[in-house]
Amino acid sequence: MSKSNTAYFKYWRACAAWGPILLAAFIVCWGLLGYNIPPIPADFTADQLAQHFRTHYNEVRAGMADAL
Repeated sequence: MSKSNTAYFKYWRACAAWGPILLAAFIVCWGLLGYNIPPIPADFTADQLAQHFRTHYNEVRAGMADAL
């Protein structure tokens, strides 16, 4: 049994439409909620980096979990 082209490409169109939406959601979750945008300065010491993640622990964890 063969589907018509319209029925067959309906799913392709749905996937193509959701692509930009999922990309935007990933950028928001990983980048903004995960405190990766703007990036952590390269001249941070190990103590400063650890303090950054201790301060924003819950937000980073929620952003990374949502990005998955």
